[in-house]
Parts: sequence; structure tokens; C-alpha cells
Amino acid sequence: MKTFWRILRIFLYTLLIVVAAAVGALVVLTKTESGRDNLAGMISNLASSDERKVTVSGIDGIWSGALRLDHIVVEDRGGPWLVARKVALDWSPLALLTKNFSADRLAAERIELARLPLASNQPAESGTTSLPVSIDVKQVDLPEIALGEALAGSGIAELAAKGFVKAEAAPLSVDTVLKVTRHDGKQGNVDAKLHFAPADNKLDLDLKASEPAGGIIANLLQLPGQPPVEIVVSGTGPLGNWSGIGTFVVDGQIVTQLTGRHQLTDKGHMVEAKGDGDFERFLPEKLKPLFAGKTSFDLAGTATPSGGVDIERAVVESGSVHGTAAGMVDPKGASDLSVELAAKAEPVVLDVGTKAQPVTVAVKNATARAFGDGKAPMVDIGASLVSVAAGGTQLNDLTAAIHSDGFDIQD
Repeated sequence: MKTFWRILRIFLYTLLIVVAAAVGALVVLTKTESGRDNLAGMISNLASSDERKVTVSGIDGIWSGALRLDHIVVEDRGGPWLVARKVALDWSPLALLTKNFSADRLAAERIELARLPLASNQPAESGTTSLPVSIDVKQVDLPEIALGEALAGSGIAELAAKGFVKAEAAPLSVDTVLKVTRHDGKQGNVDAKLHFAPADNKLDLDLKASEPAGGIIANLLQLPGQPPVEIVVSGTGPLGNWSGIGTFVVDGQIVTQLTGRHQLTDKGHMVEAKGDGDFERFLPEKLKPLFAGKTSFDLAGTATPSGGVDIERAVVESGSVHGTAAGMVDPKGASDLSVELAAKAEPVVLDVGTKAQPVTVAVKNATARAFGDGKAPMVDIGASLVSVAAGGTQLNDLTAAIHSDGFDIQD
């Protein structure tokens, strides 16, 4: 679903730039073909950045309320990744005088999404989320969305998306509904509803997604064999005391069920999460021994205003190990975090080497503690090893200990 939110965001912000540039441009730029081409070049430059190039072409109908763009191309350092063809916006230009972007319909004849954009090399900007204007798009209509092989897994996946978006700038609130379906002979759909109103202390979320074998979700999650997938996530309540539940089903079997809760306390944002599932078959081979059988988890912690995390409890229980963690990690204050991991009936055998140089370690238990002030506290790590085998040599009954006077917990 994240892919489609990115598409809508690209549409909306590019169109806002189109409108803003048009309002500030001379009338001659919108009356002649060469003028409209010059305006398209100006808009492309405004919408582009050091890591993103946006090309807008074929602008028409700016003042009529029926804005049309021949195409929009978005590129990153890896090349083009998104093309929107025959974009249509039926909107009210005069609404901008009251800081409102109002449209009856936003559509594109075809969207071509080759891949997801590359991660930015620039750090994310901090600050509160805000909108320059209120947005009300009563109908989003994308009848043809073509996903490239990097997303579809094999060949090209053809989708369609419909919905609406309404977002108030002040106070911030978002209401949106999105329905995505496949129409290339394969089944699959995503239904999402979101109501987010921080000023009213409200968050409602309802997400349902399902696909048969060989679907897009299984490919993006890199699930072995690309099995059928179902995802259900729902939650409601005030932001200061919000709870939700999620279920992930693979090949008709429940992989995990998760319940979560968020509370706003005088210490910060407290988050609780409980769940269980069978994760072993989805993990890399080297990690599978730690999560043999059914795994359950019970986590509770608080994100503090200073940027630290206070872990009240963290318990992970699988068929092979029992793990716990508790304490505080604070790069700007004092840290004291303890982690313990103990094998159950038999030692946990881990492959920590390579194919060329295999190394196996049988672990009975392990402990770690980070303590001290600042972002580089001292760290002590200890382990009780039943055996270590490498290159035809085996050592038994070992005790390992590592100490660091300054371990950077931020980097």
C-alpha cells in the first residue's frame, strides 16, 4: 500500500507546484504553445531537487478548471522510476484564494511504476508535519497502474486504484479511502481507510489486503515460494490511548497475530506489543535455530522526549530459547540496558562462518549490558559456549567475555 501513497503524494505535490507556478506566471505563458512549454520547464525545475528530477510536459487548461498534463516523469539517481500519462485534474482555481486545493477528480490514463525510489542520501528533515493548503480530492481514479518486474516478481502486474483524499491544513487532519485491485487476470486487492486528526486526538485505521500465490506482497516481502498472503490491520481510539490488532496469514496459516497499544504518559510515548507466530521458515538460515517452533513476544517501552528508550519489559520465547531485556538507552543521558538469552533443553547451534570457512557455535546462554553516560556507554558481553567447531577442530566448554569502554549506540 505504501507504493500507492507515494504515487498520490507525487501527484498532489507536483500538481500543487503546477498551480503555484501558473498563478505566478505571465498570462502569455498559458496562451501560446511555446509559452506553455516554457511554463512546463519552469515547473519541472521547481519540482526537482538534488536527488529527484521531475519532468512535466504538455500543460493545457490551467485556468478552465480542467487541467491536463501529457505526462509526468520522476527520476532518481537510478533513472526513471515513475511515469504518469494523460493526467487530468478537474479543479477549482479560485479555491486557492482561500488556501484550499479542491478537485472533483484527479485521474491518470496510465501509471507506470518500474520500481520503488532509491533511498535518499540526505538525512530526513525534523519538524512537525504540515500542509501548505487544505486538500480535497473527491475522486482519485487510476484505471491502469503497471508495476515493473522488480515489484511484480515476474512480468508486469496491472492494477487499478480508486479513492478520495481530504486533508485539512490547520488543524491537521486526514481522511482517505483507497481501493486497489488487479485486472490482469490475477486476483488481489487492497482496501484501506484512514482517519487521522491529531487536534481531536483521534486515529482510525482499517487495512485489508489479500493475494493468491505469486502475488506482489509475497514478492516484496521475499517470502519463499511466493505463497498466498492475507493481511488485516485495524485500530481505533484516541492517540493518547490507542490500540490496534494485526493478523498476517500465509498459505492459509496464521503466521502472526499482534496486538498493540500506544499511550501518552508524563514520561513520553509508551508502546506495548504482544503476539506470537511461526517465523522460522521466513528467516535466513543462520537465524532459524533461534526461532524454532512457535515464537511469542511481549514488549513494553517508552520513547522519552530526550530521544531515549526506556524498556520496561521485552520477553521473547521460542521453542529453543528464552530471551529478556530491560533498562534504559539514552544517548543524551544515562544508559543501563541488560539483555539475557538462554537456551532451553539443548544448546542452540549457530552457523557464524561462511561457506568457505564454516564455523559452528553451540550456545548455552549469553548476556549483554550497556551502561554509562552519553552516546557511547561501556558494554560488557558474556557467553557460555558448549562448543566451537572450525576447520576440523572443536573446543568444548568455553566462556567468552568482551568489554568495550565506549560503544556508539547512535552509529
